[in-house]
Amino acid sequence: MKETLRQHLDEMATGRSGIYRLLVYMEDLEIPPEEGEAILKEAAAIAEFVLWQELSVKEVKLEAAAQSLLDLPGIGKAQSLAGWRKALEGGIPSRPSCQLMLDGFAELLARVPEALRPAVVEALPSVARFLADIKPAGLDEIVEALISLEPTGHAEKYLETLSAYSDTDAVILQGASRLSYTALTAGSPELIDRLKKAVTLEMMLESNDACRLLPAAAKLCKKCDALKAGSGAIALNLAVVASEHSPSSAYSSLRSLEKTVSNLPAEKAESLLKSVTTLVDRAGIRTLGTALKLLPKLYSGHSVETVEAFVNAAAESGERYGTTSAEWFLLRKTKASRETL
Repeated sequence: MKETLRQHLDEMATGRSGIYRLLVYMEDLEIPPEEGEAILKEAAAIAEFVLWQELSVKEVKLEAAAQSLLDLPGIGKAQSLAGWRKALEGGIPSRPSCQLMLDGFAELLARVPEALRPAVVEALPSVARFLADIKPAGLDEIVEALISLEPTGHAEKYLETLSAYSDTDAVILQGASRLSYTALTAGSPELIDRLKKAVTLEMMLESNDACRLLPAAAKLCKKCDALKAGSGAIALNLAVVASEHSPSSAYSSLRSLEKTVSNLPAEKAESLLKSVTTLVDRAGIRTLGTALKLLPKLYSGHSVETVEAFVNAAAESGERYGTTSAEWFLLRKTKASRETL
């Protein structure tokens, strides 16, 4: 009977689909029967999925991919095959993403640090359907982030962030990826925890601004880091503080700041971000609009130290006497505030 089934399998691989070459390869492996059965079961499930989704099979790469997966250290053979199957299933309803996982899963897992492979296998199915939309460059960005974060111990936190936003879309997911990397490389994982509480999935269902907030914040962080390394984390802190008060106000301010920081020297742009954060955090969200209109002009005409002292005075006024007091101070509507700057 075994010979009959093997002949049947060979004929299926030749006459039905090349995906059965995967099962032929598994049948020929010299491994313990119990482990072999588990591997063969996963390979059969992969074959059924490929046939169901009518994915293109590249037979030349198929055996090499299987061999690579089964030889990877840091993860069990059956676990790696199960991860392949789950990643394929996670690609639905995007057939291009399913195809990407069929062709590239083994290579992807091989690039990931050994210690992270089980965690990646666990997290990948939740975001697999977005992979075709973020394109190879976006996938490379995720892999490079994992490689960079693994020595710091923050890589699994990064994966948690991706999973937290897996019910959104590719643009939001990529924004979350970049913001998470910004926070974790700065040694500020608490910023991501606060952001997830401030900008929830429920908010995104109710507000377009909440949907756009993470991509806008990521764009600003990237621009700030280009101006001065480390400024991205300062921009992220502002995004978090503003979002905790009002995601809509935060979104509009982040878009405005993207242009503003480009028109200032790096040191003043960084100070501007800190000053706006100080005002919102200590004097309230209503100061945000006033700060965005007024502070760029002040930084253009005064030193960083002078403007920061003025902002701190306005923020303290807001803490003591309320938001309106802070706004009047910023607008220099009293003699005392005018004499400060």
